[in-house]
Amino acid sequence: MLGVAQKDASWLLAQPAPWMRPHGLMIVGAVSAATGASDRAIDVLGEAAAAFDDAAMRLCGAAARRL
Repeated sequence: MLGVAQKDASWLLAQPAPWMRPHGLMIVGAVSAATGASDRAIDVLGEAAAAFDDAAMRLCGAAARRL
């Protein structure tokens, strides 16, 4: 299941719409956390939160900060 999530994240990250990238980053962060890569998860989720804020999606950014 984590492999499917990572594949979906890669697809989202490749899309040109600015609101899709932060969703991909959030999935990458969640997969990183689930596989024990805590430092990477923290970094990627912080990047996702900032990207959500940049896309005027502050509620999603707040959710990324809570993970």
